[in-house]
Amino acid sequence: MQSCSNQALSRLLLAFALVLGSASIAHSGDKKEQESATAAAKAPSPAAGVLVELSRSMYAPGDDAQITVTNGRTDSIFLAGCGGFQVELFESDTYMPLPGEHCVSEGEAIEVPPGTHVLSYKPAPAQAGSILRVAVPYGWGCQRGRELSQSRCADFATAASSSFRVARKGKSQ
Repeated sequence: MQSCSNQALSRLLLAFALVLGSASIAHSGDKKEQESATAAAKAPSPAAGVLVELSRSMYAPGDDAQITVTNGRTDSIFLAGCGGFQVELFESDTYMPLPGEHCVSEGEAIEVPPGTHVLSYKPAPAQAGSILRVAVPYGWGCQRGRELSQSRCADFATAASSSFRVARKGKSQ
């Protein structure tokens, strides 16, 4: 069962996903090519000096997708201690959050000083053929040693990766 603070963080992520995915797709030609091109066009610019990147543009189900969070700010940022990123599915002209980690409690926020921090994700077989991206909500000016929702951060933002595909036949690039 999720704690109230984790549920609030989930609602915040959904609101960001709806705001970030507000462009439309023209309807002509190959639908999958259009979805891929539109998904790439919707990749947001780095939020306040934070960049989220994946090492490849395609993964097979079960591959270890390394997510690099680059903090280009001069101060530390803080990620949620559990569920520090949200995987989003590109579908029906927008990105929608997929169910994430099941957290009993939010856990202590992860401090990311200027530089890089690596997270990991394994696409599920059910995601084969999907276009996904990773969104990382973060705060800054936060108190150390507390849950992100309780750390009295100065502000919050979300940075998202470019889109990536999950291969249908177990082949990755």
